[in-house]
Amino acid sequence: MKMVRETYGDTDLIKVLQMEWSTERHFTEKQIRQLQELRIADNGRIGMALEIMPVQKLINRIYRYTGVEPDARGIICDREQELLRQTAYRYLDYLSMRQQVGDDLTDSIIQCPRDLNAAHDEMVRMINDHKEELHIQAKEREFPDIRKNYRSLRRKYFWEDDAYIIRPARSAEEIIMEGRSLHHCVGGDTYLSRHNTKESIILFLRMKETPDVPYVTVEIEYKTDLIRQWYGICDTKPDKETIEAWLNAYMRILHEFDNMALAAAAIEVREKEVIGTLGGRLLVAAAG
Repeated sequence: MKMVRETYGDTDLIKVLQMEWSTERHFTEKQIRQLQELRIADNGRIGMALEIMPVQKLINRIYRYTGVEPDARGIICDREQELLRQTAYRYLDYLSMRQQVGDDLTDSIIQCPRDLNAAHDEMVRMINDHKEELHIQAKEREFPDIRKNYRSLRRKYFWEDDAYIIRPARSAEEIIMEGRSLHHCVGGDTYLSRHNTKESIILFLRMKETPDVPYVTVEIEYKTDLIRQWYGICDTKPDKETIEAWLNAYMRILHEFDNMALAAAAIEVREKEVIGTLGGRLLVAAAG
């Protein structure tokens, strides 16, 4: 209570004292002051940190990572205080991510990386990659017909010449990654749903010499084979005149394909009718 009175009820101090009581620990007055400066007493991750190391080790590591040394009176400037607080939050965030991926936090090498900033950034990348993987897996389950319909769609929509190649997306993952690579919205649920139900089809137009490098994404109506839209990186239209001319020629090819398919279907129906008629006559003749 003396410390609370001296600081006129400083909220950061009160939070440290509350944490000391709730974790059933006993801090020295110096440790209390240091934790007060760090402003991490209400950080939900500090309990996890104190489970694997003493409070003084935690404080020492934060100071060492920051490189801050108090003067002879034990005072540090405002800029150094802010640097300490940022480092404290970064270190606790690092430990939390390590725990999240299942690492052994009692391992001193994991606890105390040489370069905190580099280790923290690497964990951020790892966590984001994991989240991205889970997101893609969820979308594959949500839109399974994209993968199931690929072969039948490829028979209709695949085309190539000396300059370009165009084909439908193989999976929900491919559509998502196309959007990521070209920085446009094709990877969203709206486009995934349209392709999954064959309302419209997402096609990848790419240069013949680099068929695996995203270039232009095309959305085409399934029933009419009319192009709804096409875009390259960041919603731009690269080499617009050439691409539009190529896509117009491509649509003519699709329409010819549709006409041929309709004609073939009509012939097949007529053949069945003829066979059915002949079969009926043969049965009548046999009965006679």
